[in-house]
Amino acid sequence: MKKIVSILICSLFALGANAQGFDASKNYQGENLQAYIGQTVRVRAKPADKQAVGYGSFFKVPKFAGGEVYSPNEQGNTEYAALRGRLFHVVDVFSREADAANGEKVGAWQTLDATKVYYLVMTNADDTVYYKYPDKEASYQLISDAYVAASKEGMVGNSYCLVKKFAFRKYGSTETFGAAIPSMWTVTDFVLNPVTCAGFVYKIESDQGQVSTISLQNLQKVFISKAQFIELTEKYPTDFDKALNGGPYVGEPEELLILKWGQPDSKANGIYTYKAKKFRATVKAGKVAAVAAIK
Repeated sequence: MKKIVSILICSLFALGANAQGFDASKNYQGENLQAYIGQTVRVRAKPADKQAVGYGSFFKVPKFAGGEVYSPNEQGNTEYAALRGRLFHVVDVFSREADAANGEKVGAWQTLDATKVYYLVMTNADDTVYYKYPDKEASYQLISDAYVAASKEGMVGNSYCLVKKFAFRKYGSTETFGAAIPSMWTVTDFVLNPVTCAGFVYKIESDQGQVSTISLQNLQKVFISKAQFIELTEKYPTDFDKALNGGPYVGEPEELLILKWGQPDSKANGIYTYKAKKFRATVKAGKVAAVAAIK
């Protein structure tokens, strides 16, 4: 076995001169495998209903060299408790020819050799683990510390004002709840979704002690920055709450109309048409002059 492992180590290879550095704006680096070298990664958690299955694709010795799965369970996968949340350092990458004779599947690679399978070589103070690298982000089971740090930067500690209705979920639960509009929330962390473990979300807490999670995309849809909140409440002290909590009304500032309802489906001669909301508003001199229902 030692002889086989030494042969593997000697087969480590460069993935090409065009490989780029780690892109911290995303966790999965696609076919740029060399970008992982030098990165610190953690094994991601699984939802409760999948923990008994354990982890696939982690090996003490890579599969073609005897198939020694790392800390195997009864199902032939790695025990969940043996890897969940453990920290590793990626030290190298290597490939081997797929075992086509035994039906081993290869990835749908575009720039890598599609006849091969690829591994990340990961170490810590206790172990060396070989992770068979997937060709799809949904199957990737590691979290890069650099990605998490970059996602926290400029977000954690910031406060935002809720300006649109949103179905929040209690942290770690599927139970939903609503929140007052407007209300202030603070981003406290960037975490793996605590329910599905399928993606990353921001952990947020309201001034009333409500705790939930939200994607960056949804945060940008239903919140405004604290600075914008202060600016708008100073500019429209009597209209801000009224506009956010009611329908469009005569005298409503154009800026608040768009803040709540978004950009109209069409805009012509001062008439703003919102087809899905079934109304049109006539805007003159920066304020709503008339509102009419439409079919």
